[in-house]
Amino acid sequence: WNPPAGSVSKEEVLGNRSKYNIALPSTACAIAKKAFLNHLDSLPPDKKSVLVTVGGTGAGKGFAIKNNSAVKAIKDAVGAVWDSAGDANGTESPWILDEAKKRGIRVTYLHCHADPFFNWADQGRGVISRAKLHGRMIDAAVFTDSYAIGNRNHYNFWQQHKGDAKFLFFDMTGKKPAPVDVMPAAAVNIDPQKLYAHAMGTLAERADISPEIRKGGSLNVRLWPPT
Repeated sequence: WNPPAGSVSKEEVLGNRSKYNIALPSTACAIAKKAFLNHLDSLPPDKKSVLVTVGGTGAGKGFAIKNNSAVKAIKDAVGAVWDSAGDANGTESPWILDEAKKRGIRVTYLHCHADPFFNWADQGRGVISRAKLHGRMIDAAVFTDSYAIGNRNHYNFWQQHKGDAKFLFFDMTGKKPAPVDVMPAAAVNIDPQKLYAHAMGTLAERADISPEIRKGGSLNVRLWPPT
């Protein structure tokens, strides 16, 4: 995934990151969670707060933090930021809230809503375009679940814990992140079969996609073959 500098070509690095991304998140998240808890234990009294980003894979969570002054102000004020993995499908949110409560830490959840059909295939900022530049290709089934299941999980979590934490919502479907009062209905009404078909169809039909990206985006066919 990340060999010593100069040991392999840039093209080989990008190819490996495109093909093997699905093997990494579980291990990376386990390490990050342990480090995160250690960090929470070290927060000073004036920094007892956490910002958690939530949303599908490639929804623009990091983009919102960097490109919206209100979000940047929150980030600068809190003691920690947890940038949720989209492929965790929103399941990290209850864990963070429980751990924060144990330590008397306030939590703000920032959900980013994006159009997954656009975000998968767009030539400018889509998941496939990102893989061309940086590697890290997301599997189509994992991508689909992160929106169809992850958004629904966060909606339910929001409904259950409105009094326990602060919830913010951003619409990422325009050119700039736009704050909205509630979680958009479109975020919780995604047809997983239609989205998955779109993702797999794009991989099969686009002539500009490398074999590595195509393989990384379709790993589900080999890992979880239909029965």
